Amino acid sequence: MDNRTRRAETTRDMTSAPPRRPRNLLRGANVSEVLSASADHFSDSIRQVDILDVQDGFGTLHAQVQDDEIRSLVKKQDFQTRIIFIDQVEEDREILGISSQLQLEILEAYGVSARFVGYLNRQYSPGTLIQYDENSRRPRHHSMWYSSVIRTNHIHGDESARDLSRKVCHWARFCVWSGYDITTKQTVILSWGCEQYMKRNLCKLYQGRNGEELQHQPWLVHTFFIEEVINHTYDFQTDFSNRLYQVEFKVNESKTAEDHTKRLQSFLAISRQTQQFRPDYEILGQAIEHLKTQNKWLADVMASRALESTPTSPSDDSMDESQRFIQDSLEWYMGQVELVRNYSRLYDGRAKLGVDEGFAMVNQWDAEVNLQMASESTQIARASHQDSQALRVIQILSVFFVPASLISSIFGMGFFSTSPSNDGGAVFSISDNWWWYLAIVLPLTVAIILFIGGYSLVIKWQAGKKDAKVNDFESQQYLPSLATTGFQGSNSLQLQATTSLVDEKGKAIGPGVTSFKSRSSSKS
Repeated sequence: MDNRTRRAETTRDMTSAPPRRPRNLLRGANVSEVLSASADHFSDSIRQVDILDVQDGFGTLHAQVQDDEIRSLVKKQDFQTRIIFIDQVEEDREILGISSQLQLEILEAYGVSARFVGYLNRQYSPGTLIQYDENSRRPRHHSMWYSSVIRTNHIHGDESARDLSRKVCHWARFCVWSGYDITTKQTVILSWGCEQYMKRNLCKLYQGRNGEELQHQPWLVHTFFIEEVINHTYDFQTDFSNRLYQVEFKVNESKTAEDHTKRLQSFLAISRQTQQFRPDYEILGQAIEHLKTQNKWLADVMASRALESTPTSPSDDSMDESQRFIQDSLEWYMGQVELVRNYSRLYDGRAKLGVDEGFAMVNQWDAEVNLQMASESTQIARASHQDSQALRVIQILSVFFVPASLISSIFGMGFFSTSPSNDGGAVFSISDNWWWYLAIVLPLTVAIILFIGGYSLVIKWQAGKKDAKVNDFESQQYLPSLATTGFQGSNSLQLQATTSLVDEKGKAIGPGVTSFKSRSSSKS
């Protein structure tokens, strides 16, 4: 057996064994049940789609077709490749611009699996469904789906969005389902949430006689979608990085603590957004890997059929030139996704550096303010010291002048008097009532001292009474629970609380000490 025959046998074994499992086990019994669970994601007022048909090498665009015209086109099978664009409502990207009933008719017309339909209103990983012929047990229909996240121009988020994540940074979900009839080579591609400029570019590229290329290789649609999403990601990252750099350059414009705080908040917002972007690149990378795998699988299936019809085929490679081009393009796109991911890590790192720098600048500003306050406190302390020095001088002077003032005030009272004598001298005389002074001053002084002392004792007694109540409450509420709970550790723990012993009537009869001890081994 030569290499070509061995390759054909291997390919036939790989593609001809259908798995024995329920097709729609994961997402319900049928498409109708799944759609009814997400009826709020469809619009009743807007019901129009765009359809691009390619037949006999000519591409025809049916723009903004509605209701009965949609049903009529869906029933027609005179096409080789058909692309149906279902837009999202611009005001709310969670709602599709089509009614649930019309969506159901389109999905059932092309045999879309209920497993995929359940993913229309949430993010999902790529998937595949292969249908096999009951008699020959060979694959007859291949369908697959994938999605990506497209960030919109609302970098700062959309406050009117229902989804909370869109308030951080707005985004839109782009879903693609592709069905390929292996026998008739008829391809149907359904897209949800395709950006308007992407749709216009695709239709412009393959309208008219240019549709011949798309008829020969329908997978060019998938490479077109992936390339447009990557280009959009580049543009979005450029706008996002410009915003990051603008915040970085504001470091010289920040003069106050409030400026530094605002700059720090901007870096924190950017850091949160970069964290939200990370899954986008993982989702896009999964979609590209899935497309590579399915392109290789279809190439093997077609090569197997070609070898059966012409066993003397000269090529050992299962891919033809167009399929090889698709595979090489997808490989290149994977490299671009990795490059975008690296840039995302760069921006994330710069945002975190900005956060650290912002905290450092705020701390530095606080330190400068504290130093200024410390300097002012030092000046106040020096002024106080100078005042105290001046008062000390006054106190020293009073030592000399107060006794003299006291003596002069005493002798200046009416109890003492001097009069001139006959010989020109002075006669000093004391009144008989001089003791009145002592009788009034001494009791008054003692009364004032007793009043001040008694007042101080009352204040101290009230403070002690309040502390006793607090200690008694703590001993009754906390210490019993600690004693019953126990402690672990190598050291013993002893807790004491001073309480009051009371009799049956609640009258205090003396102090007491409540003591709790807990000892445990060092084993935990």
